[in-house]
Amino acid sequence: MSAMTLGALGQKQDPAFALRWMPKVGEKQVFEMFLSIETPGSPVLSVEVAVETEVVKVSPKEYTTRTKSLGALVDSGGRQTRDDRPNTREIRFTNLGELIEIASGNDAVASYQQAMVTRFISPENPPRVREGWIVERKKDNPKGLAQNRIDYKLVGIEQGGAKVSFSFREIGPSSPQSAEGHWWVDVATGQPNRMECTVKNFLGVAGSTATIKMTRRVSG
Repeated sequence: MSAMTLGALGQKQDPAFALRWMPKVGEKQVFEMFLSIETPGSPVLSVEVAVETEVVKVSPKEYTTRTKSLGALVDSGGRQTRDDRPNTREIRFTNLGELIEIASGNDAVASYQQAMVTRFISPENPPRVREGWIVERKKDNPKGLAQNRIDYKLVGIEQGGAKVSFSFREIGPSSPQSAEGHWWVDVATGQPNRMECTVKNFLGVAGSTATIKMTRRVSG
């Protein structure tokens, strides 16, 4: 056996992490989201909302969730209003978490644009620390949505959670939406726990900047 082979055998490879959630029918979770939008010439708009998600269907290649708002507080330049409408939607995802379609409820292009930066999409193959993966979506899926790309990178492992950086950008429109941020994912379950990002040209509005923070509510 050569020295080169012995050396290769002696090297210890870094572990790989699936970072993939395996949903089950009936499973529920609640995410709390804070959104702050600054647009030139307009008052700062902020929204605090809690959204409950229930898994209603699972197949080998996709799953469907039903989401509803548990209440939102909207602040526009210091004027606060409460929105308690449930805004129920059913949404289909691939088994990696990529949005297929908003099957019912608000399915406007803006809903897809926001979903592009607020969904964690798992890698096809488990990455090691400092490895990344790319997710691309073609133009007009649905009609009016720009082509876009997300670059993910597993930055490190912190107290049982994987810190993943992401960079999102639309390709083509005159005011392309782009985002930079991080996800924190539970290593054991693949469940996304938290996200923070900054978005430029939020929902295609030129010159706007949005800050988004999402946290999964832990029961008990």
